Amino acid sequence: MTLRENTVIKPGIGQSLIGRPHRVLLIDHKAAIAAIIEVAGLKNDAGKRSKYARGPKVVDLAALEDAHKEGRIVETGYQPPGHWSMLDEEYLDTAPTEKEKNKRERRLEQRDASWRLLAPMLKGTHVRDIARNPTALRASILRQAKEHQRNPSTIYRLLNTYLASGGVRNSLIPDTHRRGGPGVEKVHRRKLGRKSRLEKAGKVVEGSYVLKEEDKVKLAIGYLLQSKTTNESDAYLLTCGVHWSALKEDGTPELFPIHQRPTQAQFRYWGRKLNQLDDRKRRIGLDRLTVQPTPGSTQDQVSTVGQMAMLDSTTNDAYLTSMFSRLRKLPPMHITILKEVRSTVVIGFYVGWESPSTWTAHQAILCGAESKVEICARFGITIADEDWPSLLCKLIIADNGELKSKTTTAAEEEFRFAVEYTKSWSGQSKSDVETQHHTHHKELNHKLPGTTRGKRRERGERHPALEAIWNYAEYMHEFLLMVIEYNNEEVARLAPTAMLEEGVRPTRINILKWMMEKNMRADLPYDLERLRAFTMPPTKAVMTKRGIRLLMPDGRRHVPDLRFYAPALQSSAQFKEAVAKDSAVSITIRQSETDTSRVWFALPDQGLTSIPNVSSDVDMKERGTVVDFVQWVEERDLVRDVQRGDEDQKALSKLLRRQATTNHGKSELTKELAAQEKKPSQKSMVGGLRKNRDEEMQALKSASGPSAAAEKQALPTDAVEAVVERGDAASEAMEAFMKEVAA
Repeated sequence: MTLRENTVIKPGIGQSLIGRPHRVLLIDHKAAIAAIIEVAGLKNDAGKRSKYARGPKVVDLAALEDAHKEGRIVETGYQPPGHWSMLDEEYLDTAPTEKEKNKRERRLEQRDASWRLLAPMLKGTHVRDIARNPTALRASILRQAKEHQRNPSTIYRLLNTYLASGGVRNSLIPDTHRRGGPGVEKVHRRKLGRKSRLEKAGKVVEGSYVLKEEDKVKLAIGYLLQSKTTNESDAYLLTCGVHWSALKEDGTPELFPIHQRPTQAQFRYWGRKLNQLDDRKRRIGLDRLTVQPTPGSTQDQVSTVGQMAMLDSTTNDAYLTSMFSRLRKLPPMHITILKEVRSTVVIGFYVGWESPSTWTAHQAILCGAESKVEICARFGITIADEDWPSLLCKLIIADNGELKSKTTTAAEEEFRFAVEYTKSWSGQSKSDVETQHHTHHKELNHKLPGTTRGKRRERGERHPALEAIWNYAEYMHEFLLMVIEYNNEEVARLAPTAMLEEGVRPTRINILKWMMEKNMRADLPYDLERLRAFTMPPTKAVMTKRGIRLLMPDGRRHVPDLRFYAPALQSSAQFKEAVAKDSAVSITIRQSETDTSRVWFALPDQGLTSIPNVSSDVDMKERGTVVDFVQWVEERDLVRDVQRGDEDQKALSKLLRRQATTNHGKSELTKELAAQEKKPSQKSMVGGLRKNRDEEMQALKSASGPSAAAEKQALPTDAVEAVVERGDAASEAMEAFMKEVAA
């Protein structure tokens, strides 16, 4: 390769003619000379940057070419500053801040002033001509310096800078943006700013305290002490009490004099500066690059549907109420979203009170793979299978948390899908599903009564749970409608051109369906029942002779009104054992806490089988959740505990009232027996039962009527009340009762 003009060369291997990068300004084969000039600002092999713009020099062309062929000098891919190829408008428009834009305007003014010094000399002259005879412009340079009252070296510097750039006018823009070590904190060796009043008055001999690097970190940590009860001044004093004080004999700190410790202004400045996100992460040792934005779109990573999905969890930021009472409040739920990347369709979800975990993530994956017809019908929405397709994506991107478990690994090996975990503090790695949460909050969650709006309640604010009105079923109805509406939005930018040419409406769902029909898919085939076995959470329950019963959190009592039964259960060994022993047998089922319409149980011949809720209460099956039932039972237990005293008193009163009636009857029986001349035999007393019945019925139909007969035979009311209310009568009745029991 031969040398060319306007290329940059640098030292190679061995003895070199140059020590720093140079630009080739002229190659004259006829005169056998070459002109080169050092490129100011570039580093040499030792890492040092040149500070001066030296003038061009003429060298022997043959010696330069020989050095190039032998590798003692090599061409380098010099990357000029970006603003060299910008128009003035572009240079100003790309300024990140208004302050930087003002600085750039001043730099352009300095460039124009420098160009006015060079323009008269360079008029009609090419860079090549100047490089051929560098001393030819000496007279013009001295004339310009005298006319504009400038030092000749200044004009030489500007000319050499212009030549080293190859004749780029924007190279005259001063590099003031590189001054002061941008991004490098200055080490203070003396206190900045004006002297304190004590120093000016000569009250202190020493100067003010100069912060060291470790002092700044101490101030930053102390700044975090601020809270609702600790203001900035208190946090400052506490920090100084720890780091800039001496302990007294009683163990209390005594602060150093004010000129021997940081000021509160320094405490505020460094506390705010070093507690910004990037600085705090760097201070605690986290990678700063993890918070940098990732350019492009998530769709750049895929070309077919089912190739990748993103999974993430959040809260719904709203309190709900129980289906049994609007007065019973429930905390915000957790929502897990599974989103297909190519079409951006929300294919699966989990909405419930279970904290984000492996099982909640698995339920979202299962939801994406199974039909949504049943869950929509449960909340009053009618759709068809083709309105919301189901699929199992080949790759799932998730946080380094929920899906990291042995259960997930087993599912990966079984169904051949993969899970990729993002780095911590790297939400941009799955920005699509992160943005989806904001969409749901804006569209639904933050518009509900009882919403927290994603903020912690401040002191004195009304608790948002007091405003809660909606229950789970009402929330799910609107949540599903919101997701369906989102999936049916038009996104022409994501639609393939061939699809648009066919006239298909470019909604998210249509894109997914069209690409699946055209076999532009990378999703995995799966058996739904096997997938359910790997993804549904196991729950402890009991098998009884009447079916499957759920357990309360204490693990002993059954959840009332929830019973699951199907004839297929009779083939299980647990059911046969429960019937034989007439007792409950512990089992493991698969169940969702938000769905009480069915559970799943493994049967020997059929595998994991759906066992329906056999309750006749349709609303309870469709709208109820396990959380609702558990809360209802626990509250009913409390009511029973409160009412137990009254119930015991009622039971005792009933017992005594009935015993008094018995005692009264025995008394009359004794009188009747005493009035008989001869004691009747037992046979005569139990004989003639049919005759006695007929006579009794005739008496009831007589003119006196049933009420009169009952009044005649009944115990007088005042006698019963006397027995119940008077303590002595109650004691006598209880004593008689105990005698009867003993006999």
